[in-house]
Amino acid sequence: MAGAGGLFPSTYPTHPSHDRPARPRLSKIQSPDVRNLLFTKLAFAGTNGIDLSIEVPDDIHLNVERNPIYLVRIIGILLDNAIEALSNQEGGKLTLAVFEDLGDVHLIIENDCQEDPGDLNKLLEAGYSTKGSGRGLGLSNALELARESQFQLTTQFANQRFTQHLLIRKELLVP
Repeated sequence: MAGAGGLFPSTYPTHPSHDRPARPRLSKIQSPDVRNLLFTKLAFAGTNGIDLSIEVPDDIHLNVERNPIYLVRIIGILLDNAIEALSNQEGGKLTLAVFEDLGDVHLIIENDCQEDPGDLNKLLEAGYSTKGSGRGLGLSNALELARESQFQLTTQFANQRFTQHLLIRKELLVP
């Protein structure tokens, strides 16, 4: 797949509500809180007709030492945003990849996005939203939680794909 700079070695389209291949892939995630969140959010996306691609090539230990609930909140915010964006457009795909590289864990959430979101730095500001007033807290909250947890969260938009990349360094993981 061409998305996220080639970080997805292969993809497996699935709809969790109709097809169970997502379950074995997500069961490779050894953190019950993260795994259950992913099952729930992706099942919701699938039942709402969102095309899914899930890549978890190996067992992943996503147990963090500091603020473990922050990790769940960050992932929840990123998935909610991707699902909402896809729900408000015709067609599109949500891609999730979770993999380890040199002990670091990468979690990438990528969704098709028909409209250019504009200045990405603005998108990360509290209270700024392309969806109207009274919104715009999710990404800024996710970024703040990531900073407090010493995770790296990067946002990109290219080729009509919106990509969130969460990097958790191996020093932050519980062995």
